[in-house]
Amino acid sequence: MRRISAFVLTSIILLSTSCLKTKSNSNTNNPASIAFVNVAPGAPPFQVSVDDAKVGTQADFPYGNYPMNADSSIKYLQEFAGIHSVAFIDDTTTSSNNILVSGQTQFSKGFKYTIYLYDTVNANGLNAVQLQDTYDSIPYNQCLFRFLNFSPNSPPLSVIAHYPDDTLVTILNNQSYVGSASYSTASLSQYITIPPAGYGGATKPYVITLSQYNGFNTTPGPPVVDSFSMALAPNHAYTLVITGLIGDSTDSKGYQHFLIHMN
Repeated sequence: MRRISAFVLTSIILLSTSCLKTKSNSNTNNPASIAFVNVAPGAPPFQVSVDDAKVGTQADFPYGNYPMNADSSIKYLQEFAGIHSVAFIDDTTTSSNNILVSGQTQFSKGFKYTIYLYDTVNANGLNAVQLQDTYDSIPYNQCLFRFLNFSPNSPPLSVIAHYPDDTLVTILNNQSYVGSASYSTASLSQYITIPPAGYGGATKPYVITLSQYNGFNTTPGPPVVDSFSMALAPNHAYTLVITGLIGDSTDSKGYQHFLIHMN
């Protein structure tokens, strides 16, 4: 049976997987921007459509196209404010029943959004979430940072940063799988402010440890994956993503982490 999910929206709830019609105001006085990120190692070849118009394929949004510590900024497409239909369509079949994930969503004038295609462990297989990218007011000489857990078998995590001055700081706690019911898209969209590190040789990069969340205990739980370095440049926004199955480093669906440069 074909997998069909209605993805999560940032604001209004206008979900449909059948007759999707746009209600956008398509003129240049109402711009909005949208990006697509593929964090689903199990996805078949697909194409993406907005209002029934093809905007790209899996080749345009390849899995894992954001290596750590590389200048790989996200690419936004120009759209218009209003209500739009968005669909990820299976490219391996010509059947009319080929929608992987679809839904209707609203873009607001002057805002940027990212839609993430991700894996689930239930019968639907795939889902998507749309987040708002608000990073126009970065504090001077600082960074904006957020963390998204797309690993379906991950426990709740603490994100621990080993700062360049050797200070250990838990920068985020209780970071559960995005597909769990505990999150709103508003909370997922939020950034925190942290200092830059490891850029241009000025300081050492951060060393990030993802540990099992240990509730209100001051001592973090055990690490769930190996630590890794992360360089952040001043006056930029970043999204750190984990995906795949934790504990599996050999299969094509195994654990990976990516750092997305948002600007």
